[in-house]
Amino acid sequence: MLDRMVEADSPLVIRAFEKKIDDLQQRKLVLEEKRETCGQKLHPFDEMYRTAMQFLAKPLKL
Repeated sequence: MLDRMVEADSPLVIRAFEKKIDDLQQRKLVLEEKRETCGQKLHPFDEMYRTAMQFLAKPLKL
């Protein structure tokens, strides 16, 4: 199959291969990012709520 890809002459086929490669590269980046953040401790709800409320109370301060 790899030989067929390399020997492809049709611009349509070549674009399809390039699109598939781009899609796979994007998926790889997303999976790598998920892997890096996997297992990280989430902030407690109270802390996140407090930050949001502080911003809403005085957005110009932040």
